Amino acid sequence: DVREVAALVCDQQVANFWSFAWPEARWTGCLFAARIVGIDRVHVLNSEKCVRHADGTTTRTPFECSSEVLACLRGEFGLVLPPDAELDLALIDAQVRKGAPSTFHVASYAS
Repeated sequence: DVREVAALVCDQQVANFWSFAWPEARWTGCLFAARIVGIDRVHVLNSEKCVRHADGTTTRTPFECSSEVLACLRGEFGLVLPPDAELDLALIDAQVRKGAPSTFHVASYAS
């Protein structure tokens, strides 16, 4: 049984603070975008797209090139990115391995 329950504002504020302030959070060190599509949870983490289905299964799809990532962010996440946006997956993966913050952050929430 799936039902929608609104989160309290105080819970959202604390969660938002830790999501952005914690040095090891995905937001500060990785390329990360997430949204809910129907009853599935979809996210992009660095060079991989992951779909967590309501039945508990997960589908992982690696991106072959940066243009695939940008197309996913524009198409499936509905993000408006500059037409000349560039993304270097090798650089992002290297930064993540070193623990350095990435220079490309994005988040999308379904309405």
